[in-house]
Amino acid sequence: MQLSVCNVAIAIVAIGLLNYIWTVVQARTTLPSGPLPWPIVGNTFALSKLPELTLTEMRKRYGDVFTVFIGTRPCLIVNGVNKVKEALLKNSVTFGGRPNLMLFKFFEIPNGPVGISATDYTPTLRLHRKVTHTAIRNYTQASGSDAAKFEQLVRGEINKLIKVIEKHESKPFDVLPDLLNSVTFLIFTVCFGPDSFEKYIDRKSLEKLSAALTVFDEYISMNNIFDTFPFLYHLLMKIPSKTNRELEALTNDLLSMLEKELETHKETYDPDTVRDILDAMIKAKREAEDEERDDKASMLDDYSLIGTIGDLFFAGMQTTSYTVQWYLLFMITHPQIQKKVHDELDQIVGRNNYPAIENRSSLKFLDATISETLRLSSIVPLSLPHAPLKDIEIFGQKIPKGTAVWVNLWSVHHDEALWPNAKQFQPQRFLDKNGDLIKSPNLIPFSVGTRTCIGESLARYELFMYISHLMNHFEFKMAESQESYDLQPRPGLVHGCKSYKLIATPRK
Repeated sequence: MQLSVCNVAIAIVAIGLLNYIWTVVQARTTLPSGPLPWPIVGNTFALSKLPELTLTEMRKRYGDVFTVFIGTRPCLIVNGVNKVKEALLKNSVTFGGRPNLMLFKFFEIPNGPVGISATDYTPTLRLHRKVTHTAIRNYTQASGSDAAKFEQLVRGEINKLIKVIEKHESKPFDVLPDLLNSVTFLIFTVCFGPDSFEKYIDRKSLEKLSAALTVFDEYISMNNIFDTFPFLYHLLMKIPSKTNRELEALTNDLLSMLEKELETHKETYDPDTVRDILDAMIKAKREAEDEERDDKASMLDDYSLIGTIGDLFFAGMQTTSYTVQWYLLFMITHPQIQKKVHDELDQIVGRNNYPAIENRSSLKFLDATISETLRLSSIVPLSLPHAPLKDIEIFGQKIPKGTAVWVNLWSVHHDEALWPNAKQFQPQRFLDKNGDLIKSPNLIPFSVGTRTCIGESLARYELFMYISHLMNHFEFKMAESQESYDLQPRPGLVHGCKSYKLIATPRK
């Protein structure tokens, strides 16, 4: 009996090793080479909590394109601006798919909608992106009274944030919670209308939402381990812990809120008055129904609308808040650059005036500091994994359909060949000798191609407005109690900076 059990165990190990050898040999004959994987775990534990740093270091040895194994699964790593654009621009539709990775489980709601971030590039996805892009463009690039109305809405929320910051009375504080509250309110308003925030969110709910996002980031940072050992994901999510109960309750509350808001919008919808992005999506659906385009209307069913609007909402909350948080960190660690920003604002806007979106083209140095913040922070260092929708010949090799492809945007933004002194904060790299802004094709913080960030235009609008108003109103300094500032990012899908405290003093 003992012998038979031993034989079975040996057979299982042997089969596992043979399967590992076959997988590695097959991958190495079809995919670019890379570091040799270990049995079962692959290269998972060779990657740090900040995998973009490890992958950028591996690039020095294996080149721009190489293969790593997450468990027994080969993943193609694409580094460098030329290779990234070859994949995502020249072959954008082919690389528009999503691989079957545990990462995307975090974007699923049990018995609920799936957002466009986690789905393949299909006609449904194209339609949702088109509708959402149109809605956002109508807000951020409107003309006349509509443009003034939206700008006033944004300024009103930023002025509330300024008053909150003033209450700290030039004492050290962590700016991120205030930023998250403000940006969340603004995103709510853009998505669901002016009075939506107060209907559903109180301070306690907002604190829970912020805490949930932190936990979500922590879970996401472990996605490689979950792909190596899928049972750990299921075990983690089923543990009856307080964190999981709160996450589940919050998810259910948010889903209920989205469903209620959709019903309210449908009941009060006026085709001549598009109040927000949800209205714009309802309008697209009804126009399709009026045209008797059943195929188009079915792609914009209620659950799909909720999934898309949910994606936009959550993506907008973190990215804008974290980018402003990084910006202020760079300002307090580079006071001479902060002074130049203040001098430009004094000259173009004036301390007693509000910056306007029309000032953006004149505030060239400030715009350069925003571009440098987007480059150096690279808050989304690895784009969500892509997968070719069909076999494709690229990079001199045939890449099979469904192969997981990681695009390392960090490697683009920290490439010394493109950005001399890449680790340093140098806004002047985005200005020519005449002081005019340079729009570098090598700056791609929102990625490129068919899966580029759907909220890019809204994010850029918000970043300019938040940063210009905060900088015009305050001088930011290091807190004396803060011995040092750690410029290493926090792990997660979106990289915020590590917690720090600053002092905000009103400029008089």
